[in-house]
Amino acid sequence: MIRFFRKIRQALMSENKIGKYLLYALGEIILVVIGIVIALQLNNWNELRKERAKESLLIDQMIVDARTDSIFFQSRISILNRLDSVLDYVIYINDFPSADTLSTIRANNRLLPVIRFALLSEVMSNHEDSFDKVNNWTVKQHLQGYKKAYHFLEQSFVLLNDELQLRFSPIQQKYYRTLRGLSTAATLDDLRPIYLTEEIASQLYGVRDFSANSMAQVDAMLPVNNRLLRELIQYRSTFRN
Repeated sequence: MIRFFRKIRQALMSENKIGKYLLYALGEIILVVIGIVIALQLNNWNELRKERAKESLLIDQMIVDARTDSIFFQSRISILNRLDSVLDYVIYINDFPSADTLSTIRANNRLLPVIRFALLSEVMSNHEDSFDKVNNWTVKQHLQGYKKAYHFLEQSFVLLNDELQLRFSPIQQKYYRTLRGLSTAATLDDLRPIYLTEEIASQLYGVRDFSANSMAQVDAMLPVNNRLLRELIQYRSTFRN
């Protein structure tokens, strides 16, 4: 009987050692798992920090390019106003061919509409493929709106340039020597041989419509540009330097 109880005691002691070992092993496993989770979290945090830094640089460049676009679009308004002035002069000759003031208004070789107006957006050319890298929904929506507005502006300039090329390039070539030969004292009255023709008169108002359309699109683009710039600057302020 005594031997029997001794065997039971030895068995219990053995099971107790195994239990302690299993508990120790479980603790080691938990510590390893916790270490892995912490390492993964640190790695994810580091990657997010790097991505945030990249996005910060992207937003900085977008701000610079949006400001550049604003200046450039203002310059398009200037050249379109100049085109309208040219058209006004030419229409004036055709509508009032005998007006005395024609001999008082100075002329120059630019009194024929400029052929091919350039159009460019730094935001679109540099960042169109990067819109999805912006993590702010509001800014992303403004970028999409910017893209849409610029598309309409771009199309209006294509139509205007095509019209100028079609209507005035042949005339520019035909009267090139006359226009280049104008003296500094030349007036609109000296341009009657060129502008006082059915060839010119029949084409002016159509070109003016295309020019007005381009002006309207530039006017619509400027507030879109300003709103985008404000959103970019506000979003940039949320980044840590």
